[in-house]
Amino acid sequence: MPKILIYMGKILQNSGKHLYLLIWKLYQQLNQTDHDNLRKTGFRSQTDFALLEILFHLGPQTIKALGDRIHLTSGSITTAIQRLEKQGFIHRRPNPNDRRQTFIHLAHRGRDSLEYALQEQARLLESSFRSLDGEERAHFARLCMKIENTPMT
Repeated sequence: MPKILIYMGKILQNSGKHLYLLIWKLYQQLNQTDHDNLRKTGFRSQTDFALLEILFHLGPQTIKALGDRIHLTSGSITTAIQRLEKQGFIHRRPNPNDRRQTFIHLAHRGRDSLEYALQEQARLLESSFRSLDGEERAHFARLCMKIENTPMT
């Protein structure tokens, strides 16, 4: 079996460490491509995109629920909400049953921007996997799910 060397030691080809590095490098490449594409479609960050996507798919949410979903502190989610509200992508409405609670709603401008970005993202990701045929894609998906569902001990 051929060996791959790294600065901290030796990694055997196709070992768990080697496969992890391959996945990590692929993720970094896809993530950077996605980030660059989102900027081209008018989003300042993947966080802004994620917030709008949550509202698009799940409907109005509280600020706390949004922060919990994308793992942001209360200060960070408040800043993101203010930024998106200033851009006209979202708006706040008090809960009619509990005035202490505020719901964040997706505004028409946010929906339009998100729909465009989602189409561009789908096109870009499809292009990223164009070297895989249908059978290879299905096999890749099965392998990813198999790894995801394997308990680490």
